[in-house]
Amino acid sequence: MTPIATMEPVARPRGGHAAGAVVGEPGESTGPVPASAHDGAAVAERFPIAALRGTTGLPICSLHPLASGQQHRLWRLLLADPAGSSVVLRVALAGGTDSLAGEARLHRHLREHGIGCPLVLPSQHGLRVRHVTATSGRSYPALLLSFLPGTHPQRPGDWWRIGQVLARLHALDPPAGMRPDPQRDAGALGRPRLPEPVRRAADQRLLTIPGRVDGWDGPVTVGLCHGDPTPSNVLIEGSSAFVLDLERARVGWTLYDLAIALFGAAAHSVGESGAWAAAGELLAGYRSGRALSPAEVDLLPVLAAYVGLHEACWRFQAPAGYRRPPSWRRCLALAARWQARPLDLPIVGRARCGVRGEGGRHGYR
Repeated sequence: MTPIATMEPVARPRGGHAAGAVVGEPGESTGPVPASAHDGAAVAERFPIAALRGTTGLPICSLHPLASGQQHRLWRLLLADPAGSSVVLRVALAGGTDSLAGEARLHRHLREHGIGCPLVLPSQHGLRVRHVTATSGRSYPALLLSFLPGTHPQRPGDWWRIGQVLARLHALDPPAGMRPDPQRDAGALGRPRLPEPVRRAADQRLLTIPGRVDGWDGPVTVGLCHGDPTPSNVLIEGSSAFVLDLERARVGWTLYDLAIALFGAAAHSVGESGAWAAAGELLAGYRSGRALSPAEVDLLPVLAAYVGLHEACWRFQAPAGYRRPPSWRRCLALAARWQARPLDLPIVGRARCGVRGEGGRHGYR
């Protein structure tokens, strides 16, 4: 199974999405882009402002790097007209035009059904997927998205809203042409290959988790999944929650998608009580809109522990530039707590449980 995406952005200054140097003079560029581990090319690309103006047809006056993953890079483009307005450029370093076109269709599908997510802005010819050319001469597919400031979950009620939105997403019929991913469906989650240091550090009871998941013979609900519903991929604006980064969206086991969200909420909250309060609030929000069977509720802690094993493995093996909190040891410790815990999480609803280290406004829509 492909490891789930990282739950916190690459080490960036806190307090806003416009972290890093601002590049604003004509002829300057976005700066080097580290090579993606999935791209296979040891290159550091630059995308000049002048070229981006020609590609987008927009009066770009400056660019601000946003937190990005290994497979894509994000920039906020500040525009001269209307003054102070912004859009977001998402460049795919891995994956082709077809995968981005599928993402664009999913964005439209979610918005048509009332689920907040970025608006994909078409070109003057009506194309959703654009191509941007780097100084190396290589062309990359990209999406242009609308922008809206906001915060990652950190206030009372935020986790509840995330649970509600995730329940609505799971209940939504997938867009036409979106098929199940057998590698991420029930019974095909796989057994993580743990590096020896991770295996030695793990609670021995954790090593039985993959077998318990493989042996699951209860109800399996397959539906539309976000694929990585962690705190850094959700934006809170007022009383609304918006889902971001849909590159891993798929048709799959919705209970596993919920387990990713629960583990992420606990891993990125402050303190022991904050961790379980965040997870409890998210679960309560989810169950307010979507029922879970008793058997599914019993399995959720096991699946959350399974997520923790994969996270620990991925974070241990991640390239140096992608090692960020929570550490692989914290993921192992939290996984152990999940597997030993029946799902009697406090249903706090409005508990104070902020994301570790988060502050300021950042995000896009």
